[in-house]
Amino acid sequence: MSRKVHAARQYRKAAKILGYKNYANVQNGHQERSFTIYVGGGLGTVPHQAKVLVDFVPEDEIMPLSQAVARLFSRLGEKRNRNLPRLKFLVAKLGIEEFRRLVAEERETLPNDDRWTAYLEDLPNYQETPLKTAKALSGQPGCGKFAKWKQTNICWQR
Repeated sequence: MSRKVHAARQYRKAAKILGYKNYANVQNGHQERSFTIYVGGGLGTVPHQAKVLVDFVPEDEIMPLSQAVARLFSRLGEKRNRNLPRLKFLVAKLGIEEFRRLVAEERETLPNDDRWTAYLEDLPNYQETPLKTAKALSGQPGCGKFAKWKQTNICWQR
């Protein structure tokens, strides 16, 4: 397997387990999006609760910070045992404070890349809108098919 392919797979693995919690802040009449980034969580045979990597990240820092995490995981993550190449094990091994320090160091070494923020200008073009307006549920069946389904599929608990 070539080194590039291996690095790309490592990056995808790391990107899957980063968690982002979105916030919208209004400062000086301007809406600014920010995120809290979580790392090292996961289920499976050895569940781990995700830990907060950074509490407040502006949207233009998401890509470089994610790349720093992926590069750190690629460099320090487990390579011998195929059951252990998970970021949650690396965070558990190093501790969250040491992991934060190493991510910050890695972020400082990354050269600036315009592609990190190029997509931000186009985001309003991808705004999703619902096809129909939402209606309040009254608890009454809307049609005969629902009533039949409810009668055959729902049983009351004691």
